[in-house]
Amino acid sequence: MKKLLCLIILISGNLFSQEYLHEMINSNVNTEKPISYIGLVNNFNSLVDNRILPLQDGEGASGYVIEPNVTFRYALLSKRKTGNDKRDRRITPFFGYSRVYLDYSFHTRVVKGESSPILPPTNRFGIGYEKNFGLREGGEKVNFSLFSFKEDLISNHKIDTTATYSFFKFDLHWHHFSNGQGPGTYIRDDLPGSLNRNNYLTGDFSTNFWRVGFSHHYYLPDLFHHGLVVSFQKETGDDFGFLSFRKEQESRYGRNRINLTSISSIAIPHKNEDDFHLFNQVDIRLEMSTILDGNNKLVEFPYEKKFRTNFHFFAQVPIAPAPTFSILFHYYRGRDYLNVRYDDPISAFQLGLSIEVFRNSLRFGDDESILAPL
Repeated sequence: MKKLLCLIILISGNLFSQEYLHEMINSNVNTEKPISYIGLVNNFNSLVDNRILPLQDGEGASGYVIEPNVTFRYALLSKRKTGNDKRDRRITPFFGYSRVYLDYSFHTRVVKGESSPILPPTNRFGIGYEKNFGLREGGEKVNFSLFSFKEDLISNHKIDTTATYSFFKFDLHWHHFSNGQGPGTYIRDDLPGSLNRNNYLTGDFSTNFWRVGFSHHYYLPDLFHHGLVVSFQKETGDDFGFLSFRKEQESRYGRNRINLTSISSIAIPHKNEDDFHLFNQVDIRLEMSTILDGNNKLVEFPYEKKFRTNFHFFAQVPIAPAPTFSILFHYYRGRDYLNVRYDDPISAFQLGLSIEVFRNSLRFGDDESILAPL
């Protein structure tokens, strides 16, 4: 494995150019967005010796066929230029190097068996604002936008292919997160009320959260990218209305979280038969989320151990010659991440396909201009 990584880095370094670096920087604009994928081989196991109530028919007792998780991010407003007239200079402090975006995601599982094969899906939508604090070449600030045209960069600033580039980014967004079910969260067993567990077929789940975060990204001359994201998440809402936070979640789900994401990418540049430059990325992504509420705030979680920390590991290896798709390896440990199943501690291993339309299909030629991906 070490020899393979060294070979990839060596090839990347030999093919390196300022265009490749600029395209790689722009291609990673969306790296903090959740991954779109389809889990084709799914192995889920419980982290407790005995579940409060075993999985019922239709809940996944026999396993899962596929797990689709599709996410979209659409830019409503993007400030691309650095501001050369009075109007641009007035709006630059807030909108310079920034964008406003919409998010939507759909996530479910198809279970093995004949009854109720599709679990209640997660629907998540929201709006966000992000602002980068400028790109730096070594320790010096570079005056061009991450969302600029490639030719603007080349004409205004020549990239030093031996330097390390970095930037900081601020992100603030609000999301609604629910499964669209009616009231009726629990399946009751002959156990004390505090040990009831959620109904995974008809149980309702609904929350809203604000998330504020900061990230740092840097790029090395061998086309290696690393990003580190730290964010705080606050669940909001009351037990009524469309944008609610169900009362049954109050002592189980938690209201406050801190999230940490680490993203590493190695670019593999090449040319196609039309002599257009392309590159694929091998991505490694770690996600960790910890509930900050103490055990006294999670007293109705059905197990003595509250499993407050959840951990995802993703690895994406591109499939040539279709760089939009990558082979996905996914490992997870913690509370089940599919909406109302949050009271079921699991470990999961998945093999499937990830789908990233903009990030891994960048191309450019001598006479072609490409807008940086949004």
